[in-house]
Amino acid sequence: MKSLKYLLFVFIAFVAVNGYSQTGLIEETLIQSNNLTREGQNKIDQLSSSPFLKKMYAVRLGSIKKLQKEGAITFQIPGRKGQITAYGKHVEHQDDNNYTWHGDILDKNASIIGTISYIVEKGSCYGTIKLEGKLFHIEDLGLGKNGRDRL
Repeated sequence: MKSLKYLLFVFIAFVAVNGYSQTGLIEETLIQSNNLTREGQNKIDQLSSSPFLKKMYAVRLGSIKKLQKEGAITFQIPGRKGQITAYGKHVEHQDDNNYTWHGDILDKNASIIGTISYIVEKGSCYGTIKLEGKLFHIEDLGLGKNGRDRL
C-alpha cells in the first residue's frame, strides 16, 4: 500500500508522496485518501482551507544528489509548460537524509528568474520555488525517511 508523503503548493502546493522519483525532481502523481495518514490528511485539509492556495498537486520528489549534473538540475513543475533549470548556489550535505540545496533559476539568457530551496531533514523534505512572481511550496506529509524510501 502506498502512503502519501509530501505536499507541493500556487501559492501552489505540492503534496509529496513516498518514493523517490527516478526520472525527475518533481513528478505529479495521484492522491488516494485511503493512502493518507491522519497527519497527512490534516495537513491537506489545512492547506486546502487557505485563501492563498490556488492549486494543490500530489507529487513524488527526486533526489537532487542523483539528478543534478555539474551542479545544475532541470525539472518541470506540474501545471506549467516547459523545463526549468536551476543552478546550485549553496549546498550543505551531511548525508542522504540531511541536506539543503539552494539555487537560482535562470532563463535562456542566463538572467535569474527565480530561486529554489530544497531541504531534507531527517528524511523529511520541504522546499520553496519562486518563479516569475509565483510561489510553489513543498510540504512533507509526515511519513519520515522510511515512507519516502519505498513506493
